[in-house]
Amino acid sequence: MQLFKAYTVSMDAQELIRRREALGLSRRAFAKEVGVDHVTVWRWETESRRRIPATDQMLERTLKRLERRRATPPTSGEGEGK
Repeated sequence: MQLFKAYTVSMDAQELIRRREALGLSRRAFAKEVGVDHVTVWRWETESRRRIPATDQMLERTLKRLERRRATPPTSGEGEGK
């Protein structure tokens, strides 16, 4: 009896690194956005920890959210101290 289905990782380590760096995020900053420890991000990026499909889906959603945020210009008054 097979308990776990085989799956394909949708994003390899190099793509994860490329996308994180394109956002200008350190491993620590990206880990904070994702809600994990920075060592976990290091493990994903060095492929020393295998990701499950749910993790890949969460990473994809987080990266897309961050990429949209970066692509959206700030509205007037945003970022100004009061």
